[in-house]
Amino acid sequence: MVTYLNNLNYNREVTSNKKRVIILFTSSWCIACEEILPKYERWAEEYADQLEFKVIDMTKNKHLVKKFDVATALTFIIMEGKTVITRFAGMQTDETFKYFITRA
Repeated sequence: MVTYLNNLNYNREVTSNKKRVIILFTSSWCIACEEILPKYERWAEEYADQLEFKVIDMTKNKHLVKKFDVATALTFIIMEGKTVITRFAGMQTDETFKYFITRA
């Protein structure tokens, strides 16, 4: 399951979470974001035992975009509590996504 984040639920869903969290930054104008969302939802099911999957809409949550210094849509950030473990960006295949999450 994918949860959409905003300023109100961020702390509960990310920093207070007992599991590692992966956040995908998207934007409504981003065509590639629309293409990756079905994959992201599938990955959320496939890797549910390892990560909780979250999405931040960059146009609606500028505070969180600034907090993470995200410059572009399709940025992925893996977190454990308040700590950023790794970040990567761009369109991902199943193989590259698995590579990034297993090395984190």
